Amino acid sequence: MLNFFFDGSIGQMIAPVTGVHNKLFLAIQNHRNAEVQGLIGELGDPSRLSDSGIGAIHVACRYGNMYVLELLLNMGVDKDNRDSHGNTPLHHAAKYGSMEACKLLQASGANLLIANRENRTPYDVCESHHLIRQWMLPLQFQCEATLTQSGVG
Repeated sequence: MLNFFFDGSIGQMIAPVTGVHNKLFLAIQNHRNAEVQGLIGELGDPSRLSDSGIGAIHVACRYGNMYVLELLLNMGVDKDNRDSHGNTPLHHAAKYGSMEACKLLQASGANLLIANRENRTPYDVCESHHLIRQWMLPLQFQCEATLTQSGVG
């Protein structure tokens, strides 16, 4: 009886979502992956940031949508793509507690040492996600040691 509340039709009537980025981000958030593919096609460049300064890969990491994250990485979206605040997909995955996304990004070669505009690394922004911090700390030390050995740090 109340299915119309959940299928999105009432929400669209009350506050319609406009713009390709907004529709795409809502589809990613709600794991409507078939819809996501069509919207990415409409967008053209899947790495393009929205007017609010965020990209589809950041939204996929924030909401733990692994299907979309893998799709975007396979399409060549930069795993270290920065949003308007300098946050990478790994910052979003760590901050919002998506261990699976963190692991996929790290396995894909994401840079754990990139700092955002507030000079915070992904490790720094995941303060409330202790399991991610425990997993990430030795990896960060390893990256820092490699930089030091190569004479960069």
